[in-house]
Amino acid sequence: MSLVLDAKTRTHFQKENRGLRSQGIIPGVVYGKVKENQHIELDARVFSKLYQQAGESTLIDLQLEGKKPIKVLIHDVHRHPVNQSVLHVDLFEIDMNEKLTADVDLKFIGEAKVVKEMGGILVKNHDSLEIECLPSDLIHEFEVDISSLQTFEDRITIGDLKAPHGVTFTEKSEEVVVFADEPRSEKELEELDSKIDAELKDVEVEEKGKQEEAVEGETVAPTPESTNKKTSEDKK
Repeated sequence: MSLVLDAKTRTHFQKENRGLRSQGIIPGVVYGKVKENQHIELDARVFSKLYQQAGESTLIDLQLEGKKPIKVLIHDVHRHPVNQSVLHVDLFEIDMNEKLTADVDLKFIGEAKVVKEMGGILVKNHDSLEIECLPSDLIHEFEVDISSLQTFEDRITIGDLKAPHGVTFTEKSEEVVVFADEPRSEKELEELDSKIDAELKDVEVEEKGKQEEAVEGETVAPTPESTNKKTSEDKK
């Protein structure tokens, strides 16, 4: 089932966009290689719900005021730095005959023996990976089965992942995606804490020394009286 997003042509720009947002409308733009940029308006609630489903790696049918739907991807979502509300949306119009790149979220499944039975700590080097494919082959997420992690020496690399037909990973095959780290003993944790405390004390001592040197190196600016006195003595 394809996702559909309704939009209207936007005629308000810049300062007027603030008024749109107060009405629950998000300004946006559609751009791509096929047509000229189109300025649009989106219902804030509808877009937020769809964005949770689609993310930035799912094709969407954009329905613009009764016109023929066009295939787009959510390319960028600009948010307010404080309240994280959506300020503006960039949609990218897709050429269905041209390959594209997209970041796809990783979903880790299965149980790792090294974690369950040996107390290992699962370390994820990647939460997403970049893929290249035709739009029709685009996937929303990729599952990574961690059950192959049996020992602390085991690693799952990009080369170990089996991409779906028509999809390729763009990053190096030897790049490690996930592994399990050995748990630290109580003694190791205590030693680590002691090392951190010692380093912090060294930093504090160094900073204190710099401050004292700065104070000692300060010179008192001469007053007019002392300058006049010295000049008079020189004349004598």
